[in-house]
Amino acid sequence: MPASDLTMLFFAVILVAVQIMGVKQLAAEEQPSQPILSTRPSPDSATPGDTVQFTCKAPAQTQRVMQFRLYKDGKVKHSVDSKEKQLVFTIKQINMSDEGTYHCLYEVEGSILSESSAKVDIILKASHVPLAAGIASAGVILLLLLIGMAWLCLLKKVKASRQDGRSDSGGQQYRTNSIPMYDTQDRPSPTTEGIEYFNARC
Repeated sequence: MPASDLTMLFFAVILVAVQIMGVKQLAAEEQPSQPILSTRPSPDSATPGDTVQFTCKAPAQTQRVMQFRLYKDGKVKHSVDSKEKQLVFTIKQINMSDEGTYHCLYEVEGSILSESSAKVDIILKASHVPLAAGIASAGVILLLLLIGMAWLCLLKKVKASRQDGRSDSGGQQYRTNSIPMYDTQDRPSPTTEGIEYFNARC
């Protein structure tokens, strides 16, 4: 092959390489910057039943925003069309199935996707509300039982006191109404006077 042909081939290869590098650099420059993903409450303080908000915020210089996407474990969980520079995704009554790794990105005009945001791991804490409610309920039940036992004890004491009072009054009445015992010498003769004395004592 003539030297001139080799020279042309060499320059052609260099030109193609420069073009490829230029296209890659242009694509990298055109890709929108990375958004910021934040959560409320913080990822390590959410508990089952909470409402968790994910805020995906594009850089201030971003133009022509068309859509925001929220990903969970690499799959799209929510996508919302918006021309604002930030969007809030809300998950109500979050539960264990919502645990995972989240990230977001946004799309600008021309279907160009931004870089992905930093990842956020959502791990729910066990809720202590049922335990606290159970302890409170047990405390109320125990208090009611103690009050009931004290009330029953008081009723028994009142009843016993009344029975003792009746016994004392009955004994006094019996002693008052009973026929006195006399010795043979003191016993009155069965006369009208003795009968009248007996009737008076009863």
